[in-house]
Amino acid sequence: MLNSLKKITDKVKQLYDRHNEILDYLFQHYGKDTRPLETNEEKSVIFSDFDLATITPAKKKLSKEFKLYYQDWYSSCCALLERNYDKERTSEFKSEYEKNIKTIISANYITIDTEYTFIDSFEHQASILNALPLYLEHRLSDIELTVASILMDDEILEAEYLLKKGFIRAAGALVGVVLERNLKMICDKNEPKLKYPKNASISKLNDILKDNDLMDMAEWRKIQYLGDIRNKCDHDKKVEPKKEEVADLISKVKELIHCY
Repeated sequence: MLNSLKKITDKVKQLYDRHNEILDYLFQHYGKDTRPLETNEEKSVIFSDFDLATITPAKKKLSKEFKLYYQDWYSSCCALLERNYDKERTSEFKSEYEKNIKTIISANYITIDTEYTFIDSFEHQASILNALPLYLEHRLSDIELTVASILMDDEILEAEYLLKKGFIRAAGALVGVVLERNLKMICDKNEPKLKYPKNASISKLNDILKDNDLMDMAEWRKIQYLGDIRNKCDHDKKVEPKKEEVADLISKVKELIHCY
């Protein structure tokens, strides 16, 4: 999946570069966008007849090369967006073509006004295209978290089965892995993601979440308590964990993974 994301990201960059080339062609053959960044609506200007004559939009013949260049770009973008974007954003991209660009590039001539309309719509399309990689990154993250959540539910059921059969340490160790994975998921879901060591313990992850205000003191203490039970199952061979302790560990971890 990561390999596919990289290919899509590279394709988006390629199409965005072509968008810049189309704009360069437009500016070179039909004039640059000279609109001011800001306008002063309170200022009134009285034009003379000569002024009006000089600002009358001049028509320039729209070349077949430019039309084909844009149509090729648009078709490539549509194919990419339809396969990878949500319907709303893809429709938004296409609507700029249907509402404005289609009429402009179907004509034989272009004026300064229609050029500005084209630029605005074209830039909007490019911004939608450029946002695709980030959208897919979030989708991929959501999928990974969903799969992890399903896996944790299955592991909880397995831990309950082990406990029922009398394998107390194994049940506690397994549900401890679930707890650790869930704390890492909470770190990953945060914006921005919280960094943690690769082999971070439950205690370390708990401290990271508390330090970033994602756990209050009561929640922190509860997770420390659960971590102690897990350690008793996993590391401390001198003290046997009690069945009631592991049952409490399983119950509270089950609550936790459906809380966050």
